[in-house]
Amino acid sequence: MARLSPSQKTEAQALAKKLFDLEVFAERQSAILRADPAQLAQAYSQYTDAAPPVGYLPPPDQLAAVMEQMERQSLSEPSSFVERIRAVSNAFFLVRTHNMLAAQKDYDMFLEMLRIGSAMRDAHPYQTTDAAAPPPQLPPPVAHQLGIISSGSSELLPTPSANDDLLEPPITLSAHELTHAEIATATRTKVQHADLDAYRNDPDQLRNLVFVTSTGAETLTFRIASVLRTDDDDRCFLYLAHVGEGAEAICYTHADVLAMLSEDSYMLTPN
Repeated sequence: MARLSPSQKTEAQALAKKLFDLEVFAERQSAILRADPAQLAQAYSQYTDAAPPVGYLPPPDQLAAVMEQMERQSLSEPSSFVERIRAVSNAFFLVRTHNMLAAQKDYDMFLEMLRIGSAMRDAHPYQTTDAAAPPPQLPPPVAHQLGIISSGSSELLPTPSANDDLLEPPITLSAHELTHAEIATATRTKVQHADLDAYRNDPDQLRNLVFVTSTGAETLTFRIASVLRTDDDDRCFLYLAHVGEGAEAICYTHADVLAMLSEDSYMLTPN
C-alpha cells in the first residue's frame, strides 16, 4: 500500500469512525426488533408494503443529499418498529455506499479505513443482551416472511442495463435471503484453485452458490443471486445478496468476486 498523506489518514480515520458508529447503531436497533418477534413481523410487513419494488441507488446528483438525510436520521432514536426497520436498512445502505465510494475515490485510503475499522471493532466489541439467545421460534408464515425459512424461489425482478463506467445499482430479490440461523448449520466445502479456474472460465457456475470468505478485514457471507454480462460479453457483473441483510443484492465485478474467493473461502450448502 502506498504511503498515505496526513489528510488521507485523517479522512480514513473519520470514515472508519462513521461506519463503526452506523454499525453499532444498526445492531442496537436490531436487538430491540428481535426482542419482540410478533411486533417485528407486523412492522416488517408494513415497511415492505411501502418500500419500492426494486432497490436502487439515487441518481448521482441526488446521492449525496439522500445519504446526508439518512445520516441525520441515524442521530435520532426511532419511535416505532417501522422506523427502526427503516433505520437499520438505511444504516446498511450507508455502510455499503460509503465503502463503494471510498474504494472508487482512493483505494489506498479505503484500505487504511478498513484497517482502522477492524481495529475499532477489536478494541470496542459491541454485544447485545440477546447475543447468546437462540433464534426466536416464530409461526411458519411469519418466519417465511422474515427469511428464516428459505422460500425456495430466487427469481429476480428486472435487471438494469449494463454500464461500462459504473457498477450497476442494487436489485431487490422477490424471495428473502438465507439467514444466519440457516448458515450456522450449513455444510462447508473449501474453495480450491480448480474451483476458481472453473468460476473464472464460466461465471454462470457461480449462480445461486453461497460462500463465506475472510478478507482479513472482515468475514463476508453471501449468495450469488444473479450473473449479468454486457452485450459485447467483455464485462461480467455478479449480484451478491449478503446473508442477514434482507433481499437486496449488490453488484460486484467478476474479478472482484474471484479476488474475494481466492482468500480463505468456503462454499456453503444449507442443510
